[in-house]
Amino acid sequence: MAAQTLCRSHSALGAYYRRMQSRMGAPKAITATAHQLARIFYRLWTSGEHYTDPIGERLR
Repeated sequence: MAAQTLCRSHSALGAYYRRMQSRMGAPKAITATAHQLARIFYRLWTSGEHYTDPIGERLR
């Protein structure tokens, strides 16, 4: 469900979802974005780091 809501997000993951949606359609883009989100979550969980959005850093 988190991947579905990224279509309206102004984050790097939202941009990734929109790129994938234009290439392969909404159902596959949701799956690809959910997989990307899971990989980010796992990396942050195992390393103990904090997530910084690359696009969000430019907007500040």
